[in-house]
Amino acid sequence: MGRDQHIHLTPPLSWPRVAGEPPGEVSAFQPRPEDDRAVLEHDRLTGVRSLVLTGPGGTGKTQLAARWVRRAVERRTDLIVWADASSADALVSTLAEAARLVRAPGAEDGTDAATAARALLTWLAGTDRSWLVVFDDIQEPDQVLCWWPEVGRGTVLGTTRRRDAKLTGKGRRLVQVGVFDAERARAYLRERLTEAGHPNLYTEPAAAELADALGGLPLALGHAAGYMIHAAGHLSDEENGCAAYLRRFRDRGLRLREVLPPEGDTEDYGRLVDVTLLLGLDAARQSGLGGYAEPTLQAVALLDPSGHPRAVWDFLDEVRLADPAQSPPAADPVPSALSVMHRLGLVTRDGEVVRMHALTGRAVRETMTESDGVTVLAAGALLAVWPASAEATALGRTLRANAAVLAEHTGARLWTVAGVPEMLFRAGQDLGMAGHAADAVTHWRRLLESGEAHLGPDHRHTLRARLGLATWLGPAGDHRLAVTELAALVVRMSEALGADDELTLTARNVHARARGAAGDKPGALAGFEALLPDAERVLSADHEITLSTRTSIGVWRGENGDPWGAVAALEPVLARQREVFGDDHPLTLTTLNNIAAWRGKGGDHVGAAAELRTVAVHRARVIGPDHPLTLTTWHSHAHNLAESGDPGQALVVLREVLENRIRVFGPDHPDVLIAHCDIGHWSGQVGDAAGAVESFTTALETALRRPRPDPLEIIGLRRQVADWRAGAGDLAGAATELERALDDCEELVGPHPEFLPDMLGLVGLRTETGDAAGVVAAWERILRLRRLFPGPDHEDLADALQRVAAARLGAGDTAGAVAGFTQHLDLLLRTRGPGDPLTHFARNNLAEARGLDGDIPGAVAEFERLLAELERWHPDEEFTAFIRKHLGTWRARLRDSRRPSGSLLRRVWSRLRAVGNLPRTAWSRFRAR
Repeated sequence: MGRDQHIHLTPPLSWPRVAGEPPGEVSAFQPRPEDDRAVLEHDRLTGVRSLVLTGPGGTGKTQLAARWVRRAVERRTDLIVWADASSADALVSTLAEAARLVRAPGAEDGTDAATAARALLTWLAGTDRSWLVVFDDIQEPDQVLCWWPEVGRGTVLGTTRRRDAKLTGKGRRLVQVGVFDAERARAYLRERLTEAGHPNLYTEPAAAELADALGGLPLALGHAAGYMIHAAGHLSDEENGCAAYLRRFRDRGLRLREVLPPEGDTEDYGRLVDVTLLLGLDAARQSGLGGYAEPTLQAVALLDPSGHPRAVWDFLDEVRLADPAQSPPAADPVPSALSVMHRLGLVTRDGEVVRMHALTGRAVRETMTESDGVTVLAAGALLAVWPASAEATALGRTLRANAAVLAEHTGARLWTVAGVPEMLFRAGQDLGMAGHAADAVTHWRRLLESGEAHLGPDHRHTLRARLGLATWLGPAGDHRLAVTELAALVVRMSEALGADDELTLTARNVHARARGAAGDKPGALAGFEALLPDAERVLSADHEITLSTRTSIGVWRGENGDPWGAVAALEPVLARQREVFGDDHPLTLTTLNNIAAWRGKGGDHVGAAAELRTVAVHRARVIGPDHPLTLTTWHSHAHNLAESGDPGQALVVLREVLENRIRVFGPDHPDVLIAHCDIGHWSGQVGDAAGAVESFTTALETALRRPRPDPLEIIGLRRQVADWRAGAGDLAGAATELERALDDCEELVGPHPEFLPDMLGLVGLRTETGDAAGVVAAWERILRLRRLFPGPDHEDLADALQRVAAARLGAGDTAGAVAGFTQHLDLLLRTRGPGDPLTHFARNNLAEARGLDGDIPGAVAEFERLLAELERWHPDEEFTAFIRKHLGTWRARLRDSRRPSGSLLRRVWSRLRAVGNLPRTAWSRFRAR
């Protein structure tokens, strides 16, 4: 590919950032001066930057907090976090989302949400950026206060109906939020009705009486106004308006059977909200929704109050209109359930997101009779709008959140209500496909525990949950456990469901893939080849599992060293997939990608780069530009570009892939680490050693932040950092990183000869930097290795002992040098005997070291023993004459009682660093003898 190629991907992170979904401003919002003083002008209150808004349900605490958010947006606050605090899981999930948005260290996707949330708290405490965190609807203070940030340059705001004393701890200021006073309640009704085009519905004194009857509760006033606005289309002014609504309200109040729980109704306003809500349902029934008004509202009340896709309502309308009893007269248009509920104020529509206030949802759930049909409707709505490839999108995250909330509301009936298990299976698979393998494992493990408790270990749903768990163990980092679990599961499924059951065959497919991921490439190929005939016999040749198995056979032929065999096996599979599924099916695109990739591995990098670019563009159109598979294809395209001779353009593509992976998955995702490594490699190849150091260092830091770092991966990354630091001229930094790599190696497997080249490299780096103590430590590491692997006749051990002793001498540790040379001499006496030239050389070194350590009598005595041996074994050699002369020098020093000078120490050390303490010519002749 040429250098003019441009990949248009999403730009990198910019500020400000928003996590969560703050609500929009309600109609006829009524600012309250007392709340402005206490809350909105908090910066005038010295030191108060942590507040809790408390008051009865429906008093507008959330809207006040939302107003705070709008002011923060106007001030360009860098980070705004809106967290639903009614659920600990939802709160932690939003904090984790925020951590990934700001790239907080430690908030990697491979970890659980709680770890990422804690990383955000650390980031908030230390950042110099401005921020606002809102905890909306705190129900259990103990579950929220442990996540309360330390106030630095930011502000924390909570809303709750609780008034626990603990809410005032650690500098938090409790702010009471009450209902509207009479004047403001009337003003709200007047402005709301006027803005909707119905000023005639506001009449006095009925409006004042209605406001009083509703207790000034903003939520109830909103429901009342919504009801009147909706009824204006089919009721006369006498039948509608404040006076008429007041009569209906009072009648409905006499027939209430249930009220909100006491703990949520501290000011006796909860019952009034329920009354208003039920009046809205009556209006919905009269609007044309008929008997579907209540189940529709009940189904939505089971979903996430943070928001659900607007398309859910399309499904609900389809279900309603499929009932012949719901067919309206031809002249009457069919009303949209969403438009009706929105006008009544029961839900809020914000673009493609619809929200039901948490209080409204609770009121609906607590007043309705528990119904499996409603749960089926809610689960069916989510499944109906769930796209085939939504894993890494905002829609996918929203659907998974709604599935989790629905499961929470379903409780023990989770496994018995049709559609709910399948919905949760889909959520778990999507979670893993989105790159959150660790979170997927947690999700599937919870499902498995629940399934075993309610259905037993061998029920089909339970086994499906066990398969989901085992599937994501490998991507989460435990490939061996995944293989073990899947092998056992195949046996269990064969016994419980039958060997030919589709779920059993699926488990065999996953097991074969896991074997390959764990390093057993021949085993993976054998597993898929054994599965294929059974899949063809039981499921047909064109079934997804069968064609997927044929694809995997081709892939693993390539992985076993036959890339062109892989291409030959995959091409007929591709042709069949196109016929059966079409060009846009995920399996078809996967096979296209695999064929191109194996062409590259077979040596056709130019052709592979071109094909992979085509597949990447195709995938971006079908499953989205941010999908993990799309980004993986771009990555493969870049690799083949580089291998084809264009590493510069490859780096352009790789950096764009990296930016998008960080934006989509967060900085600690495994695919992000791989991109850092490839950028480091190719940066080095084009001569940018500093860039290589930066990329590999980032990759190393990312790997170290994982909950369970892979030791082999860490070692490899440290080696890369060391190599490129040395290439960039940073020898000291290279030595430090290489030393850490060797420490990791020894901690993992202990000293091993395989690490010797790195150990010798460390000696060289420490020597080049003049780090005498580092040289000693490096040689001592090699000595530990040689004690375990001494070599033939202990030659390697003897060499290491001598090197350590010489290094100690060079570092000024003369006592250590004496001890080392003593050990060296003792070993040679045992292995070579007293007459061996190496033994004589060792005794010479020991004598020199004793003298340099100040033990001149010891040095003289050692030289005398050496000379006696030489005169016995080699009386006429030049070496013997040299030692005789040298002995005379030391005897003279003994007579003069002089300690050797520093210059002498340096001269002797210089000789020992080379080949010993003899001139090269004399030693060479003696050694040859």
